Amino acid sequence: MTVLKKVALFCLALFLVNNVVAQAKLGEWRSHLYYRRALKAVQANDRIYCGTENGVYYVSLKDNSVTMLSKVDGLSGVNVVTIDVDKATQNVFIAYEGGLVDMLGPDYVVPIPYIAEATSILGNKTVNNFFFSNGLAYMATNFGIVVYDIDKREIRETYLNLDERGNQLEINDVAVYNGRVYASSKMGLRSGNINDNLLDFNFWRTDLKMDCDVMEVFNNQLLLHLSDNRVQSYDGQVFADFAPMAWAVVRHMDVYQSKLVVTKKNNILYFDTNYRADSLVTGSPSHGLLDSKGAVWLSNWNNGLIKFDPDPIFYTPNGPGGATAWDFAYANGELWVASGGVDLAFNPRFLNNGVYMYDNQHWTNFNGSKNPSLTPLRDLHQVRIDAQRGIKYVASYNKGLAVFDANNQITVYDQNNSDGAISTRDNDTGSNAWISMAGIDLDTQGNLWMTMQYTEQQLAVRTAEGKWQSFNIGSEKRVNDVLVDASGQKWVIIHLNGIYVFNDGGTPLNTSDDKVRFVNQSLGNGNLPAPDVYSMAIDKDGDLWLGTGDGVAVIYSPENVFKGQPFDATRPTIQDGEAVGYLLQAQKVNCIKVDGANQKWFGTDKGVFVTNPTGDKIVYEFNTSNSPILSDVVRSIGINEKTGEVFFATDLGISSYRAVATEGDKEQKNVYVYPNPVRPGYSGPIAITGLVANANVKITDISGNLVYETTAQGGTATWNGKTLNGQAVASGVYLALSSDSEGKTTHISKIMIIR
Repeated sequence: MTVLKKVALFCLALFLVNNVVAQAKLGEWRSHLYYRRALKAVQANDRIYCGTENGVYYVSLKDNSVTMLSKVDGLSGVNVVTIDVDKATQNVFIAYEGGLVDMLGPDYVVPIPYIAEATSILGNKTVNNFFFSNGLAYMATNFGIVVYDIDKREIRETYLNLDERGNQLEINDVAVYNGRVYASSKMGLRSGNINDNLLDFNFWRTDLKMDCDVMEVFNNQLLLHLSDNRVQSYDGQVFADFAPMAWAVVRHMDVYQSKLVVTKKNNILYFDTNYRADSLVTGSPSHGLLDSKGAVWLSNWNNGLIKFDPDPIFYTPNGPGGATAWDFAYANGELWVASGGVDLAFNPRFLNNGVYMYDNQHWTNFNGSKNPSLTPLRDLHQVRIDAQRGIKYVASYNKGLAVFDANNQITVYDQNNSDGAISTRDNDTGSNAWISMAGIDLDTQGNLWMTMQYTEQQLAVRTAEGKWQSFNIGSEKRVNDVLVDASGQKWVIIHLNGIYVFNDGGTPLNTSDDKVRFVNQSLGNGNLPAPDVYSMAIDKDGDLWLGTGDGVAVIYSPENVFKGQPFDATRPTIQDGEAVGYLLQAQKVNCIKVDGANQKWFGTDKGVFVTNPTGDKIVYEFNTSNSPILSDVVRSIGINEKTGEVFFATDLGISSYRAVATEGDKEQKNVYVYPNPVRPGYSGPIAITGLVANANVKITDISGNLVYETTAQGGTATWNGKTLNGQAVASGVYLALSSDSEGKTTHISKIMIIR
């Protein structure tokens, strides 16, 4: 008898279970991943692990809590291909793109890097599926089968070149049945006796010459799904239609709780050993799991992990609305993220994940499904915030400008409602005309400046009062980013060919006093180190920092461009031992960010580099080899100026790091110390924050004896709990006395130390 359970997800009461994330501690890393594209879930002991396209998380069956796992927790990769569990040891195996594999226990992660690092194997090394038998994990890869000894934690054997002629064969799935190892592929089903020398392809035979993929062993049968959607059973001699389900679009076959669980295109079937089936109709599942208590867990491509017991409960960690991120802006306690972007040649990528907002440790997402006005806009790739009015501007490399008011109501501006200031590419008047808005920035008056590619008027402005004007600034039509400097001048990057500098004379609506200058590599006309400029930033001294294809340059007097005075760029030099070189020489600098201590953060294709204010000393260097950052390719950097948390938009998603430097306050009214009290066992830094910029901080004991002295990085100072001689202080109350450089603004904080 078959019991049919139909589930309409959109009309049932749903319960969303989210994890609670505390504020990051100093020096702590976090990953901010998109968890809704669930691929597969498995049960290990009292946890349900869910592998998603961009990360892993688990649900505790004890308290229903959700815990996210990432590189911060020791995982090796980001883009998950599949996940499985060895039921004998309860170890969870995770495969990532490129061949990285992790084995997870309840409180440990064992990296298995050998496949990804194997130099003798060419091409894609991704592991597609796992099978577990007698303490061994068989991995079906794009080049063959890898056998891993779970107890010894080592690779036992690798079966290569498994086709009939000894050529490399991509293996879709692997199974062990009746003493033979079976490998499914587009070339058919191949198998070898487990006692033979399977390193030699001659010991393998072809059992079936037909494209096949997923397999499972159930009820003493090998079950096999073919490319024509037939499901076959095989006893090692004869193939036959699998009677309970001779034809189906099958995504997975698994055995849970002595039942065969089949994930089909529109439902989940679970058969007992007599082939009686229950069914859960769900729409389009990625994978179905039957847990030890009989509840069904559905992995869904759009909604994460869902438990049916019997009504649906959604276990989806809060996160950004997509895996893509391109640009950041921070103001008023909110971090806004533009998710779209362009490729290396500044061509569109057609991304439509919308805009993400991070506030109070929570992500809110704005996209076409929730905000129809955003539906036509692709590649929303730059964001700027008018902090005073609470207005957010987001540029699309497709259909114009999205403006979020203080209440996050959205208005889209294009060629039809901008008094002609926003132009389409090549003045196209068709309904599908493109607006290639390449950059946006705000001046101190609240005017928004925009650059547009392939238009007669490459620069436009929307004033704070809502008036529009556009400008032709030269013959180059492929302009990129725009930056307003401390003097109000607009610096416009030309794609691979220098910079335009535009001065509106302080009258954005009056074009009669406008000036334009072309800045390039010529001495006396910019002296740029390279023609390809990718990033710009103004530091706290008003200096202009430029990121090029050949490192970093600084224009220390950008206000001199139209004054007939020197303004050429110089290159900061770095000394490494006895060698001296230019800062980030020969590297492409994708982005530059200035923190509260005037330190410079540079994002490159080789990670993040942080320098002191003058750029002649590297303070930090973060990459995938020495930190949990998701990727070495860093496109944008954003900083929460109040907490010092630094966000990195990489090509694999968003990472963040809690740095020390914060923006200094004008007055020391909100100074606080954390942690406070400092409890036994704590050895991290003690932060005194809310200070005026670069305050002098003295730590004394209760009697006034000096213990330690330091200078704040922006608005935050740190103390390691030790004396100037490096000795840990005893238990007691200590005072943190802070003052500005003139001693006019002072504050005293108490710190309790408990040893």
